[in-house]
Amino acid sequence: MKTVVIAERKVANFDKWLVAYLELVESDEDVVRHARKLIGIRNEKGELYRAIAASGLNQFLETYVVLNDFGFSAQAYNSFKADEYIYDAIFNADSSVVNAGDICQLASAQHAEQIE
Repeated sequence: MKTVVIAERKVANFDKWLVAYLELVESDEDVVRHARKLIGIRNEKGELYRAIAASGLNQFLETYVVLNDFGFSAQAYNSFKADEYIYDAIFNADSSVVNAGDICQLASAQHAEQIE
């Protein structure tokens, strides 16, 4: 999926995991902004710092489920405007996922379960 970091926002501690696990590719802001489905991610301070473009409903729902599984909570599941983007969902990192090391352990455990 394509993504962009919103200008002048602090990147979250868990961002490297998020980019790697969701296989995000940095893209042009206009491409992301005009995606069919747009997901926002908040950093530890509660600021929207990343926009993720999903190509359609299936990709959007798969991402929604993965983020939920890793302890992110959806603030909204509806189209609304923030930071000049129209998001279909915005996720907050609960305190249990703020530690990037914890996320990596969860991701490894999840991946191991899928292989078994």
